Amino acid sequence: MWHENKEEMSLLLNSMKNLDEYSEELRRDKDFYEAHIMFDDAFRENQRWEAVSNHVWVQGLLDVLQNTYQMVISAPKETRYGYVIHTEFHNGMSLYVHFKNIHKVKQGKRWSQLLGFNIVRQILRQNKDKYPGGHSGIFLLMTDGDTEFEEKGVQELLKIASQDERVGAVCGFVIPKGFGPLAWYQMFEYRVGHWLQKTSEHILGTVMCIPGCFSLWRWKALSEKHKTLGCSVIDTYFSYSESAMDLLMYDQGEDRWLSMLLIQHGWMLQYAATALSKTLCPNTLEEFFKQRRRWITSTLANTLHFLSNWGSMHTGNTSVNLMFMVYVFTFFISSVLNPGTGILLIAGGLMDGLGTNQYLAYAIALGAPIVYVIACLCWYLDPKEPGAIKRA
Repeated sequence: MWHENKEEMSLLLNSMKNLDEYSEELRRDKDFYEAHIMFDDAFRENQRWEAVSNHVWVQGLLDVLQNTYQMVISAPKETRYGYVIHTEFHNGMSLYVHFKNIHKVKQGKRWSQLLGFNIVRQILRQNKDKYPGGHSGIFLLMTDGDTEFEEKGVQELLKIASQDERVGAVCGFVIPKGFGPLAWYQMFEYRVGHWLQKTSEHILGTVMCIPGCFSLWRWKALSEKHKTLGCSVIDTYFSYSESAMDLLMYDQGEDRWLSMLLIQHGWMLQYAATALSKTLCPNTLEEFFKQRRRWITSTLANTLHFLSNWGSMHTGNTSVNLMFMVYVFTFFISSVLNPGTGILLIAGGLMDGLGTNQYLAYAIALGAPIVYVIACLCWYLDPKEPGAIKRA
């Protein structure tokens, strides 16, 4: 969670509540089924719990837990990374909320995920007797703080993951929620991305990106050391950024990079079209611009990394075949050419539809993006203009 309001928090908590009430077919033992929330940006400085609990976002979560869901919260326990509280849903499923201190654990989704991985490791280390079959049957369901999902969707993800031991992660169909032209565009975009792109990847080889808003990950795939590489996915995921390309791959698109590491370690990633979830999409241009600025650059960087290491990817993963490599290469080239294609379409439309002079048509088609880029750069570089993206 990070800066979600009460309505957004309630979406996730209500989904957890429904999961707690689900039949014994999915949840045979409550000790094997528990929820953890990583709460980012809970501290302004090295504060005590009294100050943390008065933080506006923390206060919102505590209010929802206590007043909306009538849950009894344990006394906060200080940890190496901040604080943790524990409570239980009415049917016994445990919920732990981990409040991160950014002075002890770096801010950001990737570092919250790594904190979660370390907590899972600690739980498994302390409860070896509960898992006599090892780690092969342990899965992590990852969601965002404003995701709404159904228990049947979780069952679909588990069904696909348990059918094939080669599957390292499974993602479902994500439906954006919102109203207005920007939300409608994203609804269309998400459907194209799932119906066409993820379906194609699933059939041709392996899904390239497992989104973190609603996905299931096999713990063995994340934690097991690769015989040839000599490290686990989590070990590599812990890497620090040392170059501009590292920053784009590691911190701008965490989900895509984690997916890339699983593919590199020989695991197959799949897509479950019947596992539905809903998430709130950006409803302002500023939010949308920031999100896509991260997504587009990280997609290109990770795809370029994949193609530049196609030999090891192909030999180390049976799902990466020649047809799939051709698909990925075509996708990369089309992504690079998309902006130019758009300009040509606009200019062609002006010339054919309105009879505009060729030079004027291209001036109009090129002028709008050039002015926009200049506006973004000028305002962004001016520290006195915090609303740069909004103004642009």
